[in-house]
Parts: sequence; C-alpha cells; structure tokens
Amino acid sequence: MRILHVDTGKEWRGGQRQAFFLHQGLAERGHDSLMVCPQDGELVKRAKNTAPLNFRSEADPVYIFRLLKIIKQFKPDIVHSHDSHSLTPCIVASWLNSSFRLVHTRRVDFPLKKKLFNKYRSSRINLVAISKAIRETIASSGIDKPKIGLIYSGSDKPKKLNAELASEFAKRYNPHGKKVIGTVANISEHKDYPTLLKAFDRLCETRNDAILLPVGDGPMFQEIKDFANTLKCREKVVFTGFSPHITEMLSLMDIFTMTSTKEGLCTSIIDAMNSSLPTVATRAGGIPELVEDGETGFLCDIADDKALSEAYAKLLEDEPLRMKMAENALKKAYGFSAEKMVFSYIDYYTELLK
Repeated sequence: MRILHVDTGKEWRGGQRQAFFLHQGLAERGHDSLMVCPQDGELVKRAKNTAPLNFRSEADPVYIFRLLKIIKQFKPDIVHSHDSHSLTPCIVASWLNSSFRLVHTRRVDFPLKKKLFNKYRSSRINLVAISKAIRETIASSGIDKPKIGLIYSGSDKPKKLNAELASEFAKRYNPHGKKVIGTVANISEHKDYPTLLKAFDRLCETRNDAILLPVGDGPMFQEIKDFANTLKCREKVVFTGFSPHITEMLSLMDIFTMTSTKEGLCTSIIDAMNSSLPTVATRAGGIPELVEDGETGFLCDIADDKALSEAYAKLLEDEPLRMKMAENALKKAYGFSAEKMVFSYIDYYTELLK
C-alpha cells in the first residue's frame, strides 16, 4: 500500500508522535509511506521520507494546490489526516482527486461543534477514534457509531536507559533523594495543573518526603509557575521544562500522575506504564481505559484535589502496593504498543481498499 500522512503541527506532542510511529512502522513493514509536515516542525527533523509543506490556514489555496501536487506525484491509496487543521485541505483534495480513500484520526474528546456544515460529517472521511470515550463523543454528535473505527494509540517500550544521564537528572532535580510524583504533559488548560498543584500542596501539609516533578512546556508555563510560587509547597515543585529524554525522566519517578479535565487517551500514561509506574489520574476521557482503579493506579474525579492528594499519600505509605501496581501497569502496557497500533491501521486500510 501507499499511504500519505498529513500533519500540520510544528510541535512534538502526542499526535505528532503517533503519526511518526505509524509512518515509521508502515515503512518497516514494506509499505510506501510519505509524511507531509511543516518544513520548520519537529516531524520533518525526526521522520524519514517527508514532503515538507508549511501550513498557514485550512482554507489556504496554495497549501491545497501543493498538497494536490504531492498526491498526484505519490499516487497514494490512502491519505491519512492526523490533526484537525489538516482535515479541511484533505477533504478538498479528495473532492478534486477521488483516487484515494481519506482517513482521519480523532485524538481529542471534545464534542463536535454544532453547525450546519461540520467537516467531520463529510461523506469523504473514514473516521477513527483513539479511545472508546472519543468514539462515544463522536457518536453523540450525530455520526453513526458503527462507522467510527476504534484504534488505540500505542507507545514503544522505553529505549535503553542512559544511566549516566538519569543520574545527572537525579542530582539536578532531586538532590536529596526524596520520593518523586511526576507528570509529563503540555502545560495547557485542559491538563489542569492548578488541581495538581493544589493536590500536592495538600500532601505537603502532612508529609515532607516528596517532590513534584512536572516535565513539559506549554502556553501556560509561566502562569502555572507563578501559581506554584503562591503555595506552601513551592520549594518542592521542580519544573524541568520540555525534555526529549522521557525515559530518563520517568526513571526518576515513583508515582506518575495526570490531572486532565479532557483527554483523548494519554500516551504519556502508556509511557509511564511501560516504565513500571503506578498512575494517579482523573476520570477524564479515555484515561479509565488505561488506568484500572485499584489495580494499576487510582482514579479520581476531575478537579478533586483532595482525592488526588489522598491517593498520592496511600501509594507513598504502602510500598508493597506501589510495587504491585507498578507490576500490573507494565503488564497492561503490552496491550498498548506502537506495533499493535500499526498492525491495526494496516488491517483498517486493507478493509477500506477492498
């Protein structure tokens, strides 16, 4: 098969990472795969066989014309749109060139906008959701559930740990060897860092043996740092900023946490599971499809800083429970591998082309 992937994001977030895993996995299994992505973005730096194409807007005729030119030259069987911004030009391209099937992966659990012409309702699209939660949200917006594919996102097992780098990070971020509650997440509104910080502040009222290690950057970075500085726990919150060394960062943690208000699935939790970490998280979107409450971690209601704090305390106090949950998490991670995700898409594409 020949598959053309289209992603407009310049950053390196969950969607770009999944597009990369799929593109790479298809090529490794003998399929012709080409990635259309911004010339100054992260994907073009990391992926092989790319067609750089800078994105300005969904209705940009220059972008659509150049995308059509790439399609004409590459002759794909499948065009796979990986983000919302890329979907409109891909739909237009499918109307002007009907030689391929169009697939779009929906990665967020936001309801579809109620308007007369919604691109997600186009007859040209074959929709795939990355979690049951997203599939239910799409279906509740009026799209027939049987028409919505379900393919979970996946993550690679951690690469070999760079012990020297991990040791350096431990000395830098946790010089006193305290227990580490950590997260890896873009610092944006739906990740709800204020609730995370309030939960940790509660924990620090009764314990002095832990630090909070948020790994990530984002549009609210300074705002969240300023908020942390108003709390009593401020000396125990260590912001690292963006790091490409996720395996080494996860190796510093004893508990992983995710306090989102909305979440399609959350591949950061899969990474944590692969690193044998128990997770304390909110019941947002697809998170309960990853975290088994009481088995691989604890689930709490959204914005419930008290319940989150109590869950952290329980895991810190009970090392055998923490170790058992870590073991269960690693077993669960096997069902969410990048390899499984790639094979699922190959099967999906094959069915579409019959």
